[in-house]
Amino acid sequence: MKTRLLVVAAMLAGAGDLHAQGAAADTIPACAEGGISRLAVTVPPGQTREEMVQALNASGALPAGTQVRILESDQKPEILNRERFRELVEMYIHRFLRAGMQVDGEATTLVRIDANGRVVNVDAASGNRDVDAELQRLWRQARFAPVLVGSCRAPAYLHLTLRFASDFDDAWRETQVRVTP
Repeated sequence: MKTRLLVVAAMLAGAGDLHAQGAAADTIPACAEGGISRLAVTVPPGQTREEMVQALNASGALPAGTQVRILESDQKPEILNRERFRELVEMYIHRFLRAGMQVDGEATTLVRIDANGRVVNVDAASGNRDVDAELQRLWRQARFAPVLVGSCRAPAYLHLTLRFASDFDDAWRETQVRVTP
């Protein structure tokens, strides 16, 4: 059986002053180093910015005085190892195809990064245990540009969505991976 797979991954474009990159990232202090409690978050799909602010205020999960920056979708930090990440997406999806599973839909994952842009936690909730395990493995391999909140690097909670579509055809096998900023 031949397969055609289209993976559209919302891969995050950098937004200038919100991200520290390369050697410059090493010279910018982390907010915690200065005793400042700052955090960046994205709005989950299906919620508004206002709903996110209300949820954060009602949760009581943040220490008093924590400064929170809500990142718009175009302000998410850049994936620094984008090419390797694209290869991993393709590899993980092929595991499902080899097992005879059709891959369609989208999966939003909550990824927590530290002030250096390293992934420290992944919470996948696609509804499928196998897909969640693969999403966790996949996102743990991503390396992000540090997020700036004010003049320092801060940890961030990112809602990241991967969209998948596969079509089956007996005449050919083709794989395409598209990265969308």
